[in-house]
Amino acid sequence: MEAIKEIPLKPLPVSVNKQQFDKMYNGQFPYDFARNQINEIIYDNRKKLKGYEMLSKKQIIGTHVVLKPELKEFVETHGLPHGYYLPENY
Repeated sequence: MEAIKEIPLKPLPVSVNKQQFDKMYNGQFPYDFARNQINEIIYDNRKKLKGYEMLSKKQIIGTHVVLKPELKEFVETHGLPHGYYLPENY
């Protein structure tokens, strides 16, 4: 019987673009669910930041970058993507 090779885990990135985010969670959640959840987190985190106050929700969630606090909040709520680990002091 052939041994199954273990794939080494990768550290969770500090930030990702939404395309990378989609690939990380591909197959773990439906695309629309994961995308809607991260967009809500982005909006909630950025709507009161300087420079974002006058932007619409559509403009705010139109960003391509998921920042560390937003990714961390998603992970805390929905778990790590398969194949990743949370580095110390993340």
